[in-house]
Amino acid sequence: MPRIATVIYPKDVETILTYANVFNGARVVEAGTGSGASTISIADLIGPKGHLYTYDVREDMSELAKKNADLYSLQHHLQSR
Repeated sequence: MPRIATVIYPKDVETILTYANVFNGARVVEAGTGSGASTISIADLIGPKGHLYTYDVREDMSELAKKNADLYSLQHHLQSR
């Protein structure tokens, strides 16, 4: 995944989401969107009934996160077929 800052690796994201009690349908606020890796994991976990609010003070990070989310969404959609 293209990134500007350090990404949180999948094994660490899983631990964070478990301890944060993030579940299907949850509302989550994420501070520091970064490249969007954690954002994508959170969105997958909370599903369509959940809601994710994510913020980053750097516009370049937000733009990269949007591109990565779009790329993941396209790849995920193609794999789901």
